[in-house]
Amino acid sequence: MTQRDYCQHAGLSPARVCQLVRQGMPLASPEAADLWRRTHTWSRKPPAPLAAPAPPAASPEPEAAPERPAELPTEDLAAGASEPIREAWARLLQAERLAWSMVVAAIKGRQPDASRLVAVHALTVKHLIDGRARVLAQAQAEGQTVSATWVRQNMLAHDGTVAALIRNMPRQLAGRVNPADVEHAERTLQIWVDEVCLRTLSETSPWKP
Repeated sequence: MTQRDYCQHAGLSPARVCQLVRQGMPLASPEAADLWRRTHTWSRKPPAPLAAPAPPAASPEPEAAPERPAELPTEDLAAGASEPIREAWARLLQAERLAWSMVVAAIKGRQPDASRLVAVHALTVKHLIDGRARVLAQAQAEGQTVSATWVRQNMLAHDGTVAALIRNMPRQLAGRVNPADVEHAERTLQIWVDEVCLRTLSETSPWKP
C-alpha cells in the first residue's frame, strides 16, 4: 500500500500521512496503519473502522510428490547369490525406499526438515549404487554371474566359428550336390546341416556347462 492509497482510505493529507510514516506507521495494509494510529497518535478524524476479518483462505494444495529417480537399481540382483548377499541387498533397497517415502511426505507436508531428508536420501542412493557393484562382484566370484568381457570374447569366438562354417560350405558341398537332382541336393544339404553345422555349433557353444 502506498501513502497515496492511505490518504484516500483515511481522508488525511499527504503531509500528515508522510509525518505518520516517519513516526513508524506501517503501510503493510490499511488495517495495520489504522491500528497503529489508534495506539500511537491522536487524530482529528478517527481512523476508518476496521473491516471485518476476511474468511480464512483455503489451505494450499499439497505439493505433488516428486518422481523417484528412474535410474536407480531396483532389480533383484542377488536372487542367485548366497543368503548374506541377498540380505545385504534387501537392506539397501529397503533403506533407499524408506528414505524416499520420508522425502515425499516432507515435501507434501512442507516440513522444515525436507532439505535434510533429501540429503539423507541422496546418501542412501550412493550406498545403493555402491552396493550394486559389490553385489555383482560377489555374485560373479560365487559363479552366479559372468563379466561382460568374458561374454563378449566367447560370443566373438563362437560367431567366428559360425562364419567359417558358412564360408566353407560351398567348397565342401560343391562336389557332392547334383544340381540336376533337386531331391539329391536337398538330402545332401540336410546331411551337412545335421552332421557338420549343428554339431559344430553345439560343441563350440560358450554356454555349455
